[in-house]
Amino acid sequence: MLDDLVALTKYTTILLTESYRDIAFNRYHQRSSSGANTYHHIMALNYHRHRHRNGKLPLAIFLHYNTFFSIIYAMITCQLSIEKYRNYFFCNEFQRDLLLPVFFTWMIAEISRIYIGQKGTLQERLPQLAAFLLLSIFPQIFSSLYLGFLQGITMPLDKSLSCIMIVFLVIEIILAWKFLKGIVHRQTASFNNNNVARETSIEKKEDESKKYRGCSSLNLSTS
Repeated sequence: MLDDLVALTKYTTILLTESYRDIAFNRYHQRSSSGANTYHHIMALNYHRHRHRNGKLPLAIFLHYNTFFSIIYAMITCQLSIEKYRNYFFCNEFQRDLLLPVFFTWMIAEISRIYIGQKGTLQERLPQLAAFLLLSIFPQIFSSLYLGFLQGITMPLDKSLSCIMIVFLVIEIILAWKFLKGIVHRQTASFNNNNVARETSIEKKEDESKKYRGCSSLNLSTS
């Protein structure tokens, strides 16, 4: 636990350092840039970078603690499911046959979801985050609802663990959606900034060529 807190503190320090660096970058371009459009696009790009970093840290923290809780949830639910399947009487045989497949579906999907979510968050990849969102909605929320409330025999421990898991899932879905929107806006701002920089460079080249033509025509007229 102490190592986790130290790692999170270092990560937060890195984010704050990059934020102060972007603030200094904004002030420099505010003083030095001649085009107002270029400055505004730079400000928009860095604004989306700040929102992008602010959305990345909470999602990474929730995924980190969700990993440990998923291990505990899997161990307890696996033991309870096997015990119910062997020793308990179900009024409906379909509920008895459905219990273990739903649990193993949840476990396989949870391993994939946690891995894809951590990889997409740390490497800031759009496809992995989209897959993480889809897996969080289906099958994880429906599997957790079934294992906690809809199976044939439910225990208080099933309900409490499933409630905590559903809370994790809902919060991670919200944070991942905001993080995805931040990535899209940041990439859009970066694309617009590149277009503005390309247009300004073309305009500068055209002005330089006009000046060169004017100087050459003036020299020819004087000669």
